[in-house]
Amino acid sequence: MSTFALGPGRYRVTATRGPEFTVDQRELTVAVGETKLDLAVRRVVDSGRWVSCDLHVHSSTSFDSHVSPEARARALAAAGVAFGAPTEHDAVGSYEGTRASARGLRWAPAMEVTPRAPAVGHFTIVPYAGETAPNTRSVAASRLLRELRAGNPEALIQINHPRLNAGMGYFNIIRLDVRKSLLTDLLPAQVDTIEVLNGIELRKPAQTEQVFREWMALMESGHGRWATAGSDVHHELQMPGFPRSYALPVADDTRSLIKALRTGHSFATSAPFLELTQGDQGPGGRATVTNGKATVHVKLQAAPWVDVRSVEVWSGGRVVWRRDLPERPVRVGPPGPDAAAERRAAVLVDEDVSVEVPFAARTILAVARGANGTSTLTSSSTSTAARRSAAASGPGGPTRTGRSGR
Repeated sequence: MSTFALGPGRYRVTATRGPEFTVDQRELTVAVGETKLDLAVRRVVDSGRWVSCDLHVHSSTSFDSHVSPEARARALAAAGVAFGAPTEHDAVGSYEGTRASARGLRWAPAMEVTPRAPAVGHFTIVPYAGETAPNTRSVAASRLLRELRAGNPEALIQINHPRLNAGMGYFNIIRLDVRKSLLTDLLPAQVDTIEVLNGIELRKPAQTEQVFREWMALMESGHGRWATAGSDVHHELQMPGFPRSYALPVADDTRSLIKALRTGHSFATSAPFLELTQGDQGPGGRATVTNGKATVHVKLQAAPWVDVRSVEVWSGGRVVWRRDLPERPVRVGPPGPDAAAERRAAVLVDEDVSVEVPFAARTILAVARGANGTSTLTSSSTSTAARRSAAASGPGGPTRTGRSGR
């Protein structure tokens, strides 16, 4: 139970636990004295062994935030985030000693390296082994990242919000144009991931779509990096965990979690829970393609408050399968009387689909979209390096193995 001091008046109170749960919302009239309100949420999305992560979070340790680490850690836990990265601007972030950490919120020391003179982009590093921030003045990005990797060989290094603005977006700074640029050697070798979904950029659907397509082009070129998501929260009224990444580590420890993110065993989402698998292969795995076709399993789950209008499978930079979904009313409020029925209703797609895979394709990926297009985009389950096996009587000759997305 939580207690808040509020002035008399009428309020709308919302309770959430993240995208795997329903959202409860009530109107409340507060008078002098104590007013009690009961709210309830229910898990409706089966996330299995997936671990939810927010890889881009700020508190008052950063120069541009006034939210204490205690409050930020509490908000992460309330949003159903299992692992939070305290990526403070040029300062080592920590949730040590917070009540949320004591109650099970996982975290690791982290930083958002924020060079300004010159501006070379913003980079997350987690976990960060040093006690102080590196020198970022008059240092080229290549040298800075080499030094970060040398001191943190197993850390995740990520390009953040690549199109945020001219001084912060790495794609802006390098003037990336996937239609004209030679896509080799554009990304530093030390970088593991790109923040394809960013909480600030999500307010601009066209910009989010642009980043998605540029990321996809880089992956198809064989010189891409894995996709992640982070909320980039700074202020009190911003909700951590939206968007977020989900990772599938082989063991229940931070080292395995970071390795899963670095090797693409993860997906990024603003709320829909979208899985793309082929047998025992999933995100970061290798898909088998026979005679130019692959059979994959698409499973899409969404809580009743999440608006999803379509799901697509992409390969070779284009849509190779699409399912338009019937419009359903977006619902918030107390859980219904039948928990099993609510869980069944959250499963929007769960089927095998056969897709054509272009000969030169390096990825198979799935995308879920809402009414605003990329505002509820989920870039999910990238199976890189499609392994092609040609039947004896089919065209294409012997089995060919593609190169990885790195």
